[in-house]
Formats: sequence, C-alpha cells, structure tokens
Amino acid sequence: MVNKKEKLFLAKFFTSFFIPFFLLELIDTSLLTNAIAGFENYFLSKLVYTELNGSTIFANNILFQIVTECSGLVMLLLFASLIYSTEAKNKLKNFLLLAPVVFVFNLLRLFVTLLFGVFYGQQAIEVVHVLFWFIDAGVVFLLWMHVVGITPNQVFKQVKKSF
Repeated sequence: MVNKKEKLFLAKFFTSFFIPFFLLELIDTSLLTNAIAGFENYFLSKLVYTELNGSTIFANNILFQIVTECSGLVMLLLFASLIYSTEAKNKLKNFLLLAPVVFVFNLLRLFVTLLFGVFYGQQAIEVVHVLFWFIDAGVVFLLWMHVVGITPNQVFKQVKKSF
C-alpha cells in the first residue's frame, strides 16, 4: 500500500512535472533549440561537413532536428519536480548548483547521439537516442538521490522488499 507520505510525493510530483511539461508544448522554444543546434553544429562541423538552418543540422545526408524535448528542459523539469516533491534541505540551492550538470550532460548526450547518426546512419541514431535518453534520466535520478540523501543500497533494499 502507498502511505500518506508517498501519496503526497506522487501528487506533488505529477502536478509539478506534467502541467509544466504540457505547457512546454505551447511555448516557443526556438531561441533555445536554435542555440543548442548551433552549439552542436559547431563541434560536429569539426568532424564532418554540416549545414545549419535554425534548429536543423544537416550532416552526412541526414537531417537532425533539435526540438524542445532535446533541449534539456524536460530533464531539468524532471529534476526540479523530483526535488520539489521530496523533503530535502536547500532545495533551490541544490537545484541551481546541479542544473548546469544536467544541462551539460544533455548537450554531451546530444552530441554523441549526433555522432552515431552521422557515422552509423539513421537506424543507429534511433537506438542510441532512446538508450541515451534513459541514461540522461538515470543521471537526473542519481543527482536527485544525492540531493535527498538516498543511497543506491537503500533503493535496492526497497525494491527487494517490494518483491
């Protein structure tokens, strides 16, 4: 059964994550996605010929579209919602200190994903894109666990107890 503390966490998390997540779809994030595409294109162009048009990168006969979900905003929202929903000290301070880590990791994830697409084709990018999204989410969860003082051992014990 879910206890009162867990219900409160879930209620806070779902409202603080999903409402802003859906609102993100209504906001014009092209300034951010164009900037990220420019950043990624700059480094990618050191390895292969590229063309940049707004948030679209063309490299090795493949088009890469940087969309809101690629920008890191969703991962930052996930991180913020997890911190907000949990009893922790210095929530804002911890978020502000660790949000750049999440954002930079996302930029690195994007770059590696683009490299796989350029060198191994469209099928590779589909696999790597999904795989790296889970790794990105894992980094967010590990940072959140650090903020709230949860160790991986505690997680494993709880999972083991659930079965």
